Amino acid sequence: MPFTFAHPAIVIPFNKQIPKYFNITALILGSMAPDFEYFLRFKPIGEMGHTSLGVFYFDLPTVFIMAFLWNYIIKKTFILSLPHPFDKKLSYFVDKKSNVINIKYLIIFVFSALLGVYSHILWDAFTHKTGFFVTRIALLSNNIKIMNFKIPIYKILQHGSTLIATIYIIIYIFSIMRYNPQKVDYFRKSTKILYWSLIIFMTLLITTYRILFTLNFFSLRYFGIYIVSFISSGILSVLIISAIFNISLEK
Repeated sequence: MPFTFAHPAIVIPFNKQIPKYFNITALILGSMAPDFEYFLRFKPIGEMGHTSLGVFYFDLPTVFIMAFLWNYIIKKTFILSLPHPFDKKLSYFVDKKSNVINIKYLIIFVFSALLGVYSHILWDAFTHKTGFFVTRIALLSNNIKIMNFKIPIYKILQHGSTLIATIYIIIYIFSIMRYNPQKVDYFRKSTKILYWSLIIFMTLLITTYRILFTLNFFSLRYFGIYIVSFISSGILSVLIISAIFNISLEK
C-alpha cells in the first residue's frame, strides 16, 4: 500500500475545485485514518481500519478525535514552529475555527471524512498484495523485470503512486502559502529549536523503548515494525510536546 502520508493527495483536489462542499481537515485525516490503527498498535497489523464496519466504528471516530487534537492542541504550536517562511506563510491556518455544533458543517465533515477513508481503501485495493483488485485482476500480479529483479505491477503502482503523490503534496503546500495580514506572535528561533529538539528526543526515546524493552529483539525481518514504531513515536511526541507548549503559552 502507498505510504500513509501520501494518501491525502487523492482527496485534496476535491477541496480545491469545490471547497464549500468539503472539509479539508476531514478529507486529509480520513484519507489516512485506516492506517492509524497501525500507529496505535505500534506495528503494521490492522484488523479494523480497512474493513466495511471498521470504517464507521474505527475510522470515522478516529477522524473526529484527530481533528480535535489537531485543531486544539497541535496546530498552533506546530505551524508557528515551522522554519521560515513556512511559519509566516501558513500562520493564517492558526485562527481558523471549526464549528461541529452547526449541522451543515457536521454533515460536510462526516461526508468528507468518509470520502477520504474510501479513497484510501480504493487506492490500497490496487496497490496491496491482498487488495480487492489485485486478487481479481491477474495483470496487477504480473512481474516486470527491472535489472535483475522481478517486481509485481501492483508494487510498482504502490511506490510509483507514492512518489507522485508526495511530489503533489509538496507542490500543494507551496501553493497555499500566502501572506497573513493578521498580527501573530511568531516564535523565536530558540523556541522553535527547543520544540523540535524535544520532539526528536522524545521520538527516539519512545522508539528505543519500544524496540529494546517491548520487542526484545532486533532483526531486519521486523523492519516494518521499526518504521511504524518510529512514526507512532513521532506522532505521540508531537502531541505531547505541543500540549506542553500550549500550557506554557497560556501562563
